[in-house]
Amino acid sequence: MAKARKMTVEAAQAPLEAADQKLVSQPDDQDRVSALAHEFWVQRGCPLGSPEADWLRAEEELRANTASSPAGAAPASGNDA
Repeated sequence: MAKARKMTVEAAQAPLEAADQKLVSQPDDQDRVSALAHEFWVQRGCPLGSPEADWLRAEEELRANTASSPAGAAPASGNDA
C-alpha cells in the first residue's frame, strides 16, 4: 500500500514541476496571458477546475507568436473585427 501511495504522490508532483518550468510570463505579459487564457476557458465552455491548463496554453501561444514575429512587433491577438 505504501508503494502505491508513493507512486501516486510522485505522479502528482510531476505535472506541477512541469508547470513551474513552463510558467514564464512576466508581470508586463500577465494581462495578455490572462485575456487569452480567459478566451480559451470560454471556448471550452467555462468548466470548473484546471485554470492552469488555459494559462499554460495561452503562455505557449503568446511565446510562439512572439518568437515568430519581428522584433518589436506585437503578436496578433485574434480579436480582429
